[in-house]
Amino acid sequence: MLPVAILAGGLATRLHPLSQRVPKALLPIVGRPFIFHQLDLLQSQGIEQVVICIGHLGEQIEAAVGDGSAFGLQVRYSSDGAQLLGTGGALRQALPLLGVVFELAGAASADCQLFVEGAFLGAPTMRATGKRVALSGPTGREPLIGLRFNVEPTNLRAAAPAAAPARPSEPAAPTTSPSPPSPKARQPGSGRVRVFRSRPTDDQPNR
Repeated sequence: MLPVAILAGGLATRLHPLSQRVPKALLPIVGRPFIFHQLDLLQSQGIEQVVICIGHLGEQIEAAVGDGSAFGLQVRYSSDGAQLLGTGGALRQALPLLGVVFELAGAASADCQLFVEGAFLGAPTMRATGKRVALSGPTGREPLIGLRFNVEPTNLRAAAPAAAPARPSEPAAPTTSPSPPSPKARQPGSGRVRVFRSRPTDDQPNR
C-alpha cells in the first residue's frame, strides 16, 4: 500500500481569524478536528501509512494526532521549517518519508497536480508526474479520489563534450632547416643550365 500525504501546512488565510491561532487541520467539523475525519476516511480505505506535511502551527497538529495509532495508522511528519514551502515544496521536502511513488489525499484538481509537478522542475535531478486515481484499499466502500505521483530521476546536467578525435601523428620536425633549393638546377645529361623563375604577380614586375 502506498503512503498517502496530507498537506496541512498552509496559512488558510480564507479562514481568518479562525486559522490564525489554530491550524485549519484542527478546526472542528461536526465536533471533531477536520484532520480526524481525513484520517478516519483513509483508514477505512485500507491506507496504512500517512505523512502529514506541516508548517503553520504544525506543532499543534503533531500534538493532536500523535503517531496515528489512535486512528489505526502509522503517521509521520515532514515540517516545512522556518519558511513555508507551498504545495510542491512541501512534498519535495517529504520525499525521504514518502518514497518515489506516493498519493496525495484531499486534492485531486488539475491545478494541484500542476503546482506539484512545477515545484519539482526546480530540482535538477528529478521530476514528478501525477495522475488522478482512486485511493481505494481492499474495502468495498466508495473510493476516495486523489493524486498519485511518480518521482523519477532525470539527467538535466549538460553532457560532457565529446572527446576530440585523435589527430594523426605528424612527422617530427627536422632538427636543422633544409637548405633552400638552388634557383639553378642542372639538367641531367645536359651541358645546359635551366633557370626556374616564379610567375610574376601584381606586385612583382616581370623580370
